[in-house]
Amino acid sequence: MVYSKSSLVSVLIILFCLSGYTFGQKLLRADAEPVDSVLSDSTATVDTSEVMPKDTLMFEVDSLQYGNIDSVVVENVTIVPDTHLKPYYHTYRLGRSYGDYLNYTTGVFSLKHGAVGQPELLVKSVLLGGLGAIYNGVPVFHQGFYFPFRRGMDLNALMFENVSRIDITPLSYLDIYSQGQVLSLRSMVWPAIDNPSSISVAQKPYGYSRSAWRFSRWFCRNIAATFTAGFKESRGYYQSGTDYDGFGVSGSFAYQPKPNGEIIYTFYQGKAKKGILQFDRVIAPSLRVNNVLNHHNLKGRYKPSRNCQFEIDLFHQKNYSHLFDDANYHHRIRDFIWGGKAVVSLSGSAHNLKAEAGGRRHHIGGLESDAASSVTMGIVVSDSMVISNKEELMISARVRKNNINDFNIAGTGRYLHSLNSQTNINLSAGYLDCLPDIYSMYFNYPTISMEVTDLYESYNFRPDATIKPCKIMFATAGFDIGFNDKFSLFTNISYEKVDNDIICVTEDSSAVWYTTPKNIDYDRFTYIAILNYSVTKYFKGSSGITYFIYDPGSPLPGIKHSPKGIAYSRGALIFKEVLKDLDISGVYQCRYISPREYYGFIVDSYEPAVVFDGAIVVRFGTFEFRLIEDNILDYFIDNKYNMWGEYIMPPGSVWWQLTWNFTN
Repeated sequence: MVYSKSSLVSVLIILFCLSGYTFGQKLLRADAEPVDSVLSDSTATVDTSEVMPKDTLMFEVDSLQYGNIDSVVVENVTIVPDTHLKPYYHTYRLGRSYGDYLNYTTGVFSLKHGAVGQPELLVKSVLLGGLGAIYNGVPVFHQGFYFPFRRGMDLNALMFENVSRIDITPLSYLDIYSQGQVLSLRSMVWPAIDNPSSISVAQKPYGYSRSAWRFSRWFCRNIAATFTAGFKESRGYYQSGTDYDGFGVSGSFAYQPKPNGEIIYTFYQGKAKKGILQFDRVIAPSLRVNNVLNHHNLKGRYKPSRNCQFEIDLFHQKNYSHLFDDANYHHRIRDFIWGGKAVVSLSGSAHNLKAEAGGRRHHIGGLESDAASSVTMGIVVSDSMVISNKEELMISARVRKNNINDFNIAGTGRYLHSLNSQTNINLSAGYLDCLPDIYSMYFNYPTISMEVTDLYESYNFRPDATIKPCKIMFATAGFDIGFNDKFSLFTNISYEKVDNDIICVTEDSSAVWYTTPKNIDYDRFTYIAILNYSVTKYFKGSSGITYFIYDPGSPLPGIKHSPKGIAYSRGALIFKEVLKDLDISGVYQCRYISPREYYGFIVDSYEPAVVFDGAIVVRFGTFEFRLIEDNILDYFIDNKYNMWGEYIMPPGSVWWQLTWNFTN
């Protein structure tokens, strides 16, 4: 997929003209918020009246969370920049993809494959696995090239200009589709009243370029829409396999036929052509994969009284992956998922009851192979109880039936105690009986040898009865405290007993490599601490650390352990109104990754790594210009990983981004 610069500029100009922008309209501006501040207006708070406020996101995006208990137990909240113009809220993150943003979040280890960053994400995991994702409360499946060891979605498929909030859900998160911790993305549905829109362009070395246009508009007092479109391409900085050429659109349509009723449709579509970068494997440089992703979601809710609410949620998604080289088409893998759920919520003075029922069908297959399906039906009930004005207790239970492993159950409990207005203690515990991993159970990785024709001919779906679903028992304890609006501290420690986690082990014999899924059991303690600080009115920052203590038993060939320690620090020195309408900021972010053991084709331990990025941000009226330098230390030392270690950072380079925010 190739786009000329002139055609891209023409498209953006046409779309911009259609948006109805009035030139010269100035934004109302307020003081910048602290970096990564947690939203106080939780999207999961039950309405206290029959009228639904239009300035909220879709209600109950992450289900089964009520009242104050939601805003303190979600361990990490990242606000993606430029989703609202009022109250002039921007973060000072330096990133081009979700992987870049999540690199500076506790509990997350993101591997960057290529200059664009096709990330594999690791959340509190001993192994190189993936991270499940939900978009506006419904599951997202996008395996990319469907190798089992590349579990999790390609986050480049989602336009982050249209996402207003990112959460890493707690272990106690429980709904019909959850499998423990997941990445929750929430789109902007009802935009700010000033109809924020923007045009962004960015460029950097290695052929990286990105353009995006975001439009939002209230057409009348009960109808609103958002739309985002963008291009992204890169040659990559590896010898082969890191090129990326993609196009994506996302948006929503919201309608309130009555003050107590709401209908919302959201969608995203993405197309990408990219190289295949796999470590410890011999793959021809000419091999490419074409991905096509379509996702649609229809939500409705109705509130007949102030204490009762009904919701319905329907979704459909399809993925296509085409494997080819420069001359020939070789294989196609397709993936469909559709389903829905219905929710009833009853709120009272001391109890908030909720019941959720639904199901989904997940179908995978290829043109040259048999298909497999996973059908799941389930019900979840919960009660959030107000014990006193300082205490809340939430209990949830779930039963699911799956056509592969019959019934599975789960239950969680969460307790919150507020010592004062700035200090909270929260405890949680539970048991999770996860659904089977259909990719690992039905898709066997092909044998790879020096003859790449073996790769083309060996794709098929074969049930593997030896692979068992994962089971997790956990307990957590957390504490957060604020100090005079200058400092805030959050700490959390968790214990998990994990049975039948699924890993993909690579073994070789006579230059032939085999990758197969296997089960593994382990125990793990995880400690997380986050410190937010605002030293002066000019400087705001945040630092965090994640430390793992785990026992995976005897190491198996092909296991890649997570680092035992991950730490980050970031901050912004902000000078507002240096001249009329001119703000200037200096931004830094750095992170540390401890050594990482690896038992595979090369038995080794990856060395510790330190990454340091810096930027100058200039804002003049509604324009923002960023000049960013990645991996500054690489200019002084060889601070990047080689072929046999996953790229967690790019080579040192300078890139820029220009954003124009405007109102309609």
